[in-house]
Amino acid sequence: MLNRIRKIIILSIGISALFSQQSISVRPASFDGELSRAEVPVSVMSQIDVDALLLEDAQPGNKPFRYGHKLEVNLNTSNSGVWHELENGDAIWRLSIESQDAYAIRLFINDLELPQGTMLHVYGENIDEFFGGYTSVNNASFFSTPLVKGDKCTVEYFEPASAEFHGNIEITNVIHDYKDFYNINSGSRDECGTNVICANAAVYEEEIDASAHLDLGWSICSGAMINNTSQDLTSYFLTADHCVDGSSPSGYRFYL
Repeated sequence: MLNRIRKIIILSIGISALFSQQSISVRPASFDGELSRAEVPVSVMSQIDVDALLLEDAQPGNKPFRYGHKLEVNLNTSNSGVWHELENGDAIWRLSIESQDAYAIRLFINDLELPQGTMLHVYGENIDEFFGGYTSVNNASFFSTPLVKGDKCTVEYFEPASAEFHGNIEITNVIHDYKDFYNINSGSRDECGTNVICANAAVYEEEIDASAHLDLGWSICSGAMINNTSQDLTSYFLTADHCVDGSSPSGYRFYL
């Protein structure tokens, strides 16, 4: 029993950050203007060896379920992309990032600093799906975008002429999803428990609703929201210690 206790960890997480980063659901400025998507420069990532990654994943060990490969980059508004100045003096910066054959792409941004009135978006080839806008409320030493479906995404930053300073956007990592994160089915074993889609799992509805999987940035683990003996609904999340050992909570995302 003692060994089992040592292998679990309880995370205390603010509710506002539990399932998503706060954003304003506003369309990117370029969608409703005359800017052409063909004008956006593309930064192409080096090709990854998926077979080698899958071979590594097949090795035994106590480790999270990896779905993505982390690529190091140095992309920002000064050395990459293109600026477009609008007639009223406002400006839009855009950069596309491509990682061949990725099911989805996620970006890590260090020292995100946006002045008031600016807005950051990320989106894929399907412009009906976009994430953002992120604003000065999201300023942080580390910021991560959601996974954008497809092997190409675009980062768009809108800065009005009245902005107090130029925003800082330093993209340091690109996550290449090589296992199709949004359709992962890791399988199950009968001896481990009842599948939640089965009829005899109905009595566990509350427990099922509290379950989630924890996206660590390029790998995932399972876990559950739990209460405590004070019954005060403090936002605790229970997961395995080996899942989070050595990682940074600022990059976590939780999915029901």
